[in-house]
Amino acid sequence: MSTDTLYEHPLNEQVRVYLRLEYLLDQVKLAADITASSQWAPFFKSLFDLMEILEQVQVKGDLVKDLEKQRAKLEAWLDVPHVDVEQLKVLLGESVSFSNLCFRHRDLAKN
Repeated sequence: MSTDTLYEHPLNEQVRVYLRLEYLLDQVKLAADITASSQWAPFFKSLFDLMEILEQVQVKGDLVKDLEKQRAKLEAWLDVPHVDVEQLKVLLGESVSFSNLCFRHRDLAKN
């Protein structure tokens, strides 16, 4: 099984960055469950790659804007009748958690 991820064009740069972020987050989650000490290298490689991408000013700004847009759209659906409110709340919670995760290291670095 190959761990390489191939991205087909014509994706724009922002989409490629978001796909890379998604891939790295999945790798961090997967590697976090590993208990063998020899398997920590993939965890830290993915974590440091993730932090490197999130340290870019343009990426942070775009990500914040897109997360806010997504959150606003999800919140608008809360007022629509016959919508699965519980699922929307789960998605909103994931959005908030992701925002906190992405920018927590920035706040820790300031201290």
